[in-house]
Amino acid sequence: MKRTLLIEIGLEELPAEWVEPARDAFRARVLAFLQEMHLSYGDVRAYATPRRLAVQAEAVAERQQDREEMLRGPRRKIAVSPDGEWTEAARGFARSRGVPLEALSFEGEGDDAVLIARRRVEGRPAVEVLPGLKDVIEGLPFPKTMRWGTETLRYGRPIRWLVVLFGEAVVPLEIAGVTSGRTTYGHRTLSSGPIELASADDYAAALERGFVVADVEARRARIVEGMEKAASARGLRVPADAELLAEVTELVEYPTVFIGRFDPAFLALPRAVLVTTMRRHQRYFPAFDGEGRLAPYFVGVRNGTDEALDVVVRGNEKVLAARLADARFFYEADLKQSIEAFNAKLREIAFHAELGSMAEKRERLITLAGRLSDALALSSTERAKVARAAEIAKFDLATQMVYEFTELQGAVGEAYALAFGEDADVARAVREHWRPVGQGDGPPEGTIGAVVGLADKLDTLVGFFGLGFIPSGSEDPFALRRAALGVISILRAYALPLAPLELFAWAREAYGARADVFRLDGDALLEALWDFLAPRIKAQIVEDGVRHDLADAVVKQGGVPLSRLFERALALARLSEEATFKSTIESFVRVHNMAQKARREGLLAGDPAARLMAEAVRSRLSAPSEAALLAAYDAALRAFAAAPDGAAELEALRPLVPHIERFFIDVLVMAEDPAVRESRLALIGALDALFGRYADFRAVVV
Repeated sequence: MKRTLLIEIGLEELPAEWVEPARDAFRARVLAFLQEMHLSYGDVRAYATPRRLAVQAEAVAERQQDREEMLRGPRRKIAVSPDGEWTEAARGFARSRGVPLEALSFEGEGDDAVLIARRRVEGRPAVEVLPGLKDVIEGLPFPKTMRWGTETLRYGRPIRWLVVLFGEAVVPLEIAGVTSGRTTYGHRTLSSGPIELASADDYAAALERGFVVADVEARRARIVEGMEKAASARGLRVPADAELLAEVTELVEYPTVFIGRFDPAFLALPRAVLVTTMRRHQRYFPAFDGEGRLAPYFVGVRNGTDEALDVVVRGNEKVLAARLADARFFYEADLKQSIEAFNAKLREIAFHAELGSMAEKRERLITLAGRLSDALALSSTERAKVARAAEIAKFDLATQMVYEFTELQGAVGEAYALAFGEDADVARAVREHWRPVGQGDGPPEGTIGAVVGLADKLDTLVGFFGLGFIPSGSEDPFALRRAALGVISILRAYALPLAPLELFAWAREAYGARADVFRLDGDALLEALWDFLAPRIKAQIVEDGVRHDLADAVVKQGGVPLSRLFERALALARLSEEATFKSTIESFVRVHNMAQKARREGLLAGDPAARLMAEAVRSRLSAPSEAALLAAYDAALRAFAAAPDGAAELEALRPLVPHIERFFIDVLVMAEDPAVRESRLALIGALDALFGRYADFRAVVV
């Protein structure tokens, strides 16, 4: 016999962004529990609203499966005495596991073979093991937890009711003073009262009668259908907005879509102001006409039925009108000022107490953006635009609009810059230099914004790392992870020929005397920054389909352009599919190991490549195989320096492999003659340095 299992946790309202992750985690934990308990099951569905998390598993067996367990004990040398008898350790193992001595055997050979015992375990009734769901529920992870009342349990939100049904039977358990039962609750205001579930199969239908759509996907589909219907009735369209749709879906239990209108006079405001006010502050979906222009309509979602919906619409229209009136006041007041006046106010806005004001940051941006323009050999027109964009990039932070609507930084800057007569590319850069601003957002789409944005993020990273604010765990109050990902995104998207470590050094120089407050500086600062950036670069390389070990090998090098690291990783990935991969990597690693051994023994110091340039050193490499390796090294060095990409660099190194193999067969590197030994070690050291410029081949698994 099989029954349906239902577990529902009733909660105070969860934050919208927690709902689906908690639902998925709950389902995964219930599945793991059923598998661990050896209870077979059928389809498993998860439900979630702001006030509940639930899992419904169909066809759960009423009894655990009978099974055979294999128990592992001590090794043979401990379990068997020299005369071949069982030791007390073996006997104790058998007693504690409830198996006879004749059931013992060994797995493996020799003294290290492991004593094992197999026993048949009869399955227990499901009703005896299902109370173990208490641990499943209590262990559910949340981004933040809290305690309430006198309870010691920390949870995402206070637990208000529990339903645990196995078919028609209640599974008894208690969590945080709440006892499981069969009573659930519908919509907070629409439901007529508690809902008694006759069985676990009644869940979704019973909640629907209580004005709760428990299935997340069903709620989302209902909202989408309602929006399309409401918009099309007026000849409008509502663009897809996955982020807002997900949030609204998790804010309601019984969605009803409505459409409202606002005064068309507000359309004179910048589009970003209107859209952000609707999306961020009111959770409305903006509507557009057939030509893609913003229309004076908005689409909202009510947590309830369509009863008295006209009253709801009028109320929402009044709220939005007040919001937009405030925005218009700020907009008109700001336009009476000037960019120069706003820039002057940046002295009153702190970037950080120890890193100075936003005005100081602005000056650093101008310096660093100019240096980047020179390094990238931008045209005189582009340089002028970069300089102006850096000069006005932060002015909107001093506006009333951004003070009230902080999420509009950048968007307001672009709109105001255009209103003040700035060049369109410069205005666009004021907005784009903040990008990427969130998950799924891309880098700036224009070169001007990319250069200023790169300078901005480098300045932020260097400043806060200099103060020792290095993110750890989930704590990142200054959004340094986002800044690091932004640096990677820009460098990669534009294939900028600039090495991360060089860029960090430039940003450090731009701080000038302000860097006197740094608690981490010099090489330590650059090392900490690279250690923070490298794992994120590696993660993106792996996302491109490259093996972890190959990605790890190339990110050891922070002194080359970022695009080159991605090229090298892909080149190694292609090489890994060839028959020569193993011999190539082993040759490079063998050279490195010998060079390292010589360094530890004090036989190789300084720059071996420079020493190899000496004629006296080169003249002693006269044996055929060492002369051939020297010639191959010289050729590889020239080819590597001239290589246009990471693939060409690897191709420059590969011809060295047969010469290295021949060299180690024919030549005794540690020759008795000190002069000969010095020359051969100089050659080995120079080769190792060349290989190290490409990757740390020791990380590669062959």
